[in-house]
Amino acid sequence: MEKEANKLILKQLSRLSSNVEGRYATPQELQFVTDFQSSLELRISTYRRIRDAELEIVNLTYEKSCLQEPRFFSQENEYVKSFCIRDAKIVLVSVGLAILTNDLEELKDNLLIWQKTIVKAFDHKICITVFYRIMEEVIQEKLSEEELVLVNPALKLIFHSLSE
Repeated sequence: MEKEANKLILKQLSRLSSNVEGRYATPQELQFVTDFQSSLELRISTYRRIRDAELEIVNLTYEKSCLQEPRFFSQENEYVKSFCIRDAKIVLVSVGLAILTNDLEELKDNLLIWQKTIVKAFDHKICITVFYRIMEEVIQEKLSEEELVLVNPALKLIFHSLSE
């Protein structure tokens, strides 16, 4: 766990170094170090909880989506099922990493740009909107209040970005 923590803090420090090149960092720019250290244990445990519950979250989300919107989600429609399950797993991994690294910008820049393109190309906006709203509800049931404080900003970002 100490190695993980060191790698994460080094990544953040590297980003800070790029941002403040040629000058000293402001107290506000340095505050992330204190904040990051104080929340690191919770970030790691939340990451592990998401990782360990991935299959359950994805399956429950898909089942509830089928019940709520049977015209879009049906057991016979293997394409929609495989699309939703594949993308949900990618989203959960990305959310976990965003929480672990305390970096929503990376989530926005990498995952969401790619996923928005896919959603538009295949016209899956309605499916995605329903699916991720339900996934957010399922996650709310699976995590503690402390963990949700870390997870909710990432979920809101995903839901908002993909439903525009």
